[in-house]
Amino acid sequence: MIHFFKKSIAAIKLPDKFTYPFHYIPHPLCILAAEEVKTYLTTQSQWQKELQQGKMFGVLIVQTPENKIGYLAAFSGILAGTNLHPFFVPPIYDLLQPQGFFKIEEEHISAINAHITRTQF
Repeated sequence: MIHFFKKSIAAIKLPDKFTYPFHYIPHPLCILAAEEVKTYLTTQSQWQKELQQGKMFGVLIVQTPENKIGYLAAFSGILAGTNLHPFFVPPIYDLLQPQGFFKIEEEHISAINAHITRTQF
């Protein structure tokens, strides 16, 4: 699941701390990881039409116990009808799992909406 950089990163110093994620200049390792994800995405011809409509991706720089630096890649929502793809970390919970929390609660909310619709004047 961890991707190690294809280019040498020996000259890039690790950041001292996390930066404020909503207003900052991305660290060079983040930019390099994002570029590698973009390159990977160009090789996935079956996703190109969907990607052209917009999809959010992210990277997280990580360090292994052996001090190797790499990154995790993730995407938001569903891609090509699923949320599980080998290149990306799996979701915290599976939105598509029929007996999962999301689908069960979605059914409850839909029932409430249907009740409101039936009882409106």
